[in-house]
Amino acid sequence: LLYRHKKYQEALRDLKKAIESGSSSKSLYNNLGLVYYELGRYDDAIDAFTMALSIDQNYKAALDNMQAAYAAKGRR
Repeated sequence: LLYRHKKYQEALRDLKKAIESGSSSKSLYNNLGLVYYELGRYDDAIDAFTMALSIDQNYKAALDNMQAAYAAKGRR
């Protein structure tokens, strides 16, 4: 919900808190990557998408998002 309202810092805080508390899912890491992407933190986004893919190597959303992050990183 925070992501949809472009409250990226708050979303980042909540996602990191969930991970620190032991939650781990491909969608959690994918969402973390999306937040980092929106903040222009492409290396962190790629790391988060990599974590999502370590859970499910065929997770298309993370694959697509990682490709976009690499492309954005190359445009800088």
